[in-house]
Amino acid sequence: MPNSFFFLNYGGPGGASFTADETEKKELIKACVNKSIGLLNNSFSLTIKGIHVTLYTFCVHKALSLDLPDDASEDTRNFFAHIKKVAVDFCETDYHLASHNCVTAVATILNQLDSELCPPDLISPFSLDTHFKRYARYADINDPTLKTFLLAYQKMIDNDYSFFSSPCWQAHEVRSLNDLIIKAHSPFLGQRTITTFFKLGWIVGRNQHHQFLIGKTAPEAFRQALETYYKVQVDKKLQMNALTAAYGGIYVREF
Repeated sequence: MPNSFFFLNYGGPGGASFTADETEKKELIKACVNKSIGLLNNSFSLTIKGIHVTLYTFCVHKALSLDLPDDASEDTRNFFAHIKKVAVDFCETDYHLASHNCVTAVATILNQLDSELCPPDLISPFSLDTHFKRYARYADINDPTLKTFLLAYQKMIDNDYSFFSSPCWQAHEVRSLNDLIIKAHSPFLGQRTITTFFKLGWIVGRNQHHQFLIGKTAPEAFRQALETYYKVQVDKKLQMNALTAAYGGIYVREF
């Protein structure tokens, strides 16, 4: 069982915006359920950097629970303490429905947990749900470079309301940087991947050999994977040229 937790209920019913008491948490959740009359009540959970995170929805009200496992490392405990302080400090600020509300409180904490999860200044509960579910979709990806790409790529899918393109692109996910780079060079599946590269600043164009020019902000892991991919392609072309020259076949131009 977790030995440390807190429940963030900023701007919510029950008389408390923050608690680290289990009994009070249950009372606050009960008050939220009663206030919402059971409309659109649900919760989503995932683990972020060793901390169990549960996002609560009570109609349009948002609340958040963070639980620290018994076996958490010292670094995780220190990180949790920092997040907890941010939550306490936020609850001491004034509530404003249109700019500083329950959604902003939850978004601020989620942003502290991982800046790629959501921006801290969200005010719409529906936008928060979109960000949280998008992040949860790739929560099991351990490669930070790949996760950065997939979150940006998924955002493009979420923003594309085309009946034809969205299902198609969702069906072609990648699970490694090499898969990602191969997809970018596909004549049929690569355009959105390339667009995501540009938006992230990982590439800035192509050279005379149609190879991607790597951007200054590209992660080192992506840079190495792309360079390795091109080296393999060049080696294959050179081998083919040598074979065709030896057997009088058709010349294969250098990549």
